[in-house]
Amino acid sequence: KSRPEVVYVDAQPGGLATFVRKLRENGLGDLTVITNSIGDDMLRSELIEPSTVSNFFFTRRSSFDPAFAEKFRRRFGKEPYLEADLGYVAVGLLHRALATASPIEALEGGLELSGVRYGFDEHHV
Repeated sequence: KSRPEVVYVDAQPGGLATFVRKLRENGLGDLTVITNSIGDDMLRSELIEPSTVSNFFFTRRSSFDPAFAEKFRRRFGKEPYLEADLGYVAVGLLHRALATASPIEALEGGLELSGVRYGFDEHHV
């Protein structure tokens, strides 16, 4: 019977917590688990007791806009979740585009938000 040495998990924080608990329940709690910043979200949300997780590694994403993170903390009393700042920017750009006579052309031409210019290349990226 083969047994992995490392498991990479990409899920929502609650799903990751359930997965880690199930590993322990099935005698696989010593596996190395690697994930992205949802690992940090899971621990900050106290979905699992940190001392019960061994060999657990995750990345930490920093905010695209540190000022956004600070304003979010002041307003809501907690850290923003993954991609919250980018979602805020996307909605802000969409709002600006919809306020023009030609939203598609506005987006294609690029828009400015909070002193940063956003645009698309020839591949629409």
